[in-house]
Amino acid sequence: MRETSKRAISFFPILLVIMLSSVQTAYPSGLVLTITQGGPYNLGENIVVNGTLTSNSLPVPDGLVTVQVNTPRGDDPNNLFFMRTLTTGSEPSGPWSVEILEAYACDLDGNPMSSFRRGGAAGFQVTVRNNDASSQFVMAILSLCDSSRIPFATLLMINKTVEQYQTISARRWIEEMIPANAATGVARLYAVALINWPQSGGVAWCPEKSSNFTITLGSGGGVATGESQETPSLSTTPGNFNVSFRTSDNGGILGNYTIHATSWYNMSYVSSQETFQAILVADVNGDKVVDMADISMIIDAFMTTPGSPNWNPSADINKDNSVDMSDISMAIEQFLKWGQ
Repeated sequence: MRETSKRAISFFPILLVIMLSSVQTAYPSGLVLTITQGGPYNLGENIVVNGTLTSNSLPVPDGLVTVQVNTPRGDDPNNLFFMRTLTTGSEPSGPWSVEILEAYACDLDGNPMSSFRRGGAAGFQVTVRNNDASSQFVMAILSLCDSSRIPFATLLMINKTVEQYQTISARRWIEEMIPANAATGVARLYAVALINWPQSGGVAWCPEKSSNFTITLGSGGGVATGESQETPSLSTTPGNFNVSFRTSDNGGILGNYTIHATSWYNMSYVSSQETFQAILVADVNGDKVVDMADISMIIDAFMTTPGSPNWNPSADINKDNSVDMSDISMAIEQFLKWGQ
């Protein structure tokens, strides 16, 4: 959280308690947060979430927006799909009441590691510091994505009060942490420090930290390679933020995902909420898998148009009001994709 004076720091916890006790739907003091997204998205398709943060109708060039994406299974934090803290231009410089000092992949003892085996165990460590003269409640959350930008895990690493001027670390080692179907290559780790879940009105204490590790087919290990080489999440247009990711086409969750976004800027709070839908386009019979049964239904409706005796709108995959070879081709391209 960016502070402008010691008085503001000491006043902030009281103000936040008052704010979180009420419904977080208003846009106070001219601060406005918007989210734009497309969809529906086919499983495996690139999903882009854009947004703007303005104050009194002017773009905020150095704000922080935390974006929480929940799966269609509900707004319980256990259904968290992805979490990022994004900038709306240049990264603010602080000072921060709470900051993330480091976040990286590691072994059982906390030694940095550069790679893990697909389908195998993995460990991660995060360190935060409370720079304030009073204790602060901190949630530190890691989001992990494989090289194809598919989130595969979120870890609540820290969920406690951190005493004044205290530095704490948390480490987790989890068996079978890396999915057996994860894309190999450079994976990303994103660490955020929050006051609370964005869906409950929480905002970021500070900018996120990111690092990378490699997912391999064989045994993992080795020395960590340092910070991620991914382009930072800095917007090229002041006041704008954006993030992209994908759902898995091999067991991705179908339905409506919920986006919660929050920001705190110049002693004002703002929030916004949107949804996007993940679908399985070539699943003609609705059994959540693309297989020969779907292709057979397309063949049964082949060369039909609306009004034809054998017309089946579900077989018209590309929605051009005709079931033809393009629909069969799309089903073949998506053959054996499945969702849940």
